[in-house]
Amino acid sequence: MDMTVINITIPANNVYEGTFNYDENSSAHLSYSNEVNSYSSTETGGNFTLTITDYNLEAGTISGTFSGTIFDLAGNSISITNGQINNVRVMSTNYYSNGTMSLSRNGGASFSMDNNLDDKKFVTIIENSETNQILVNGNNATLTSDFGLYSIGFPNNVIPGTYDLTSDSGFTAGIGNSDSEPEYNLTSGTITITSHNGNTVSGTFNYTVNNGVQTVTISNGSFSITHN
Repeated sequence: MDMTVINITIPANNVYEGTFNYDENSSAHLSYSNEVNSYSSTETGGNFTLTITDYNLEAGTISGTFSGTIFDLAGNSISITNGQINNVRVMSTNYYSNGTMSLSRNGGASFSMDNNLDDKKFVTIIENSETNQILVNGNNATLTSDFGLYSIGFPNNVIPGTYDLTSDSGFTAGIGNSDSEPEYNLTSGTITITSHNGNTVSGTFNYTVNNGVQTVTISNGSFSITHN
């Protein structure tokens, strides 16, 4: 499963044809995350430029180009160049970090991730207002056998209960693959929502993925996050 995600967020009053320059203090941001790390233009020194070449008001889509320099929480940077968007539907997406996730990979010792990057094990959350979905990503960037990005997804109005995890439903899961690996596909799994009080969701999960070469089993999974 390719877990690379690029998000561009801009103010509603900037959705028209033109060129826009943003820095770390802007309400707009460009973010990039993969199975290893997450980067954003809102970190110190971050900046990006977006040129909207076409805005289709009837379809609610934009086309254009973008580029920039973005940083992770530790101050490491990457450059985004030659970015293109073509007929992308404008929607509201939030990207943030809080809560905890823990799990065991292939029966190994359980490990935990939270909103602290210092130990290279952290949680990021992506919330999509168009699909009303929440994606919780557990990032383990330590160079061990547990290295990887582990994800679970569910509707933002989910009620307590046990649900099957599938690749084509509102309840999903996966792990990121490196550039040298085939993409992992979800084969089975369940998620149990134990509580959803206010905006705080807690639950447990187990799932299995396969990339045609190897099978990875995620067990003893648990999480607790607060969505927007």
